[in-house]
Amino acid sequence: MGAQALHPVFAGILGGIQAQPEQIKRAGYIAALRCHDWAFEFSDDGTVYRAGLASLKALRAMQAEIDPDGAIWNREAPEGHKVRGVAA
Repeated sequence: MGAQALHPVFAGILGGIQAQPEQIKRAGYIAALRCHDWAFEFSDDGTVYRAGLASLKALRAMQAEIDPDGAIWNREAPEGHKVRGVAA
C-alpha cells in the first residue's frame, strides 16, 4: 500500500499546527520586550540591575533567533534602545 496524500482540509490544519510554535515564540518575544525594565541601568539596587542585565541578554538571544533584522525590537523598544542600522 503506497503513501496517500492528505486531504486539503487536513493538510491546512496540520500546516497551522506546525506553524504555531513560531507564533508562540514571537508572541513571547513581544511580551518580553514590552515587560522589560528598560531603565534597569539607573537602579541603585544591584539585584534589579543584574535582573535587568539578564533580561536584556535573554532578549538579545531571542532577537537573534526570532527578529534578526530588529524590526520588532525597534517597534517595541523605547527611544534610546532601538537597534541601529535597521529601518523602524
